[in-house]
Amino acid sequence: MPAGTRLALRESNTPSQSLPARRHPQLMRWAYGRYYPRSDLLICQHRQTEQEMEQTFGVDRHCILALPNPVPEAQLRARAANPQRPAGPGQHFVAAGRLHRQKGFDRLIDLFAGLPETARLTIYGEGSDREPLLQQIRSLQVENRVLLAGYSDNRPAALAGADACVVSSRWEGLPNVALEALAVGTPVIATPEAGGINELAEAAAPGTVAVAPWGEAFAAELAAREVRQVMGPAPSL
Repeated sequence: MPAGTRLALRESNTPSQSLPARRHPQLMRWAYGRYYPRSDLLICQHRQTEQEMEQTFGVDRHCILALPNPVPEAQLRARAANPQRPAGPGQHFVAAGRLHRQKGFDRLIDLFAGLPETARLTIYGEGSDREPLLQQIRSLQVENRVLLAGYSDNRPAALAGADACVVSSRWEGLPNVALEALAVGTPVIATPEAGGINELAEAAAPGTVAVAPWGEAFAAELAAREVRQVMGPAPSL
């Protein structure tokens, strides 16, 4: 690039979690250590990524800027003014994101198959894993309980009507869907690997963000979630 060009970069994941999942993790670690320190500004979404960039990859602390994802709270709450949920008894969970291994929807569907038959799950988003996920849903015979809803303008209303927003990610930066859920008054259940979720849990109202390791503990959080009497979005968190 021309001399004097100032370079601003943004890291959207937590490297210690995302790099091992890459096709060439050692090459990626080398590239991070070589090129990120050359940036004039490095934007990170949460503290852990900031610390890893400084301590692991040698980025000058003064070049790092913490900038969490913005949330258009007023717009979301307006779109969630009439909460939506499927008819019938039982728990209703909502998840959202790119249909990709990163988001962990495959393991969420597996785990969900072990919940009571009245529990339902709606997953919003599109991606390359749509067909494998559909096949998984059919093989587990949960077609009447798990829905891949694609992209939808109804997502804020669906989040507001859910008993919980589920973040099953294997790695993350800062999950937007968790921020959206809290903005419309819906609690969140997430994995510890979901990026800045622990910082979000510290900042949110007590009891609104549950962080549980994947497996029995996560399943227990889902199973214990009470069915809410949804009348409209809760006050801002």
